[in-house]
Amino acid sequence: MKEDLKKETVNSDLGAVFNMKKPIQIEIDEWWFKGCFIQKQIHPQLKPYHVFKDTEHQETIDTCFTFIEAKKLCNLNEVKDYKQGYKAFL
Repeated sequence: MKEDLKKETVNSDLGAVFNMKKPIQIEIDEWWFKGCFIQKQIHPQLKPYHVFKDTEHQETIDTCFTFIEAKKLCNLNEVKDYKQGYKAFL
């Protein structure tokens, strides 16, 4: 009985994560979206947004100029087996 409830909760959490419409802010200038981190970086020689995966090695996906581009990168590189998830930061 408890195992069934636990499986149901996990499946509903996964469904919510992959159907999410907007990023969740986890820190100042940092968001989690579909298994990826979006980080705003302030440096005159770097693009403002850095996108990387929520995996063991946190591989960089790319950098971009706008938040909309960063969200598109997360959609294209969705991580289904992420390491931490946004709940670890809330």
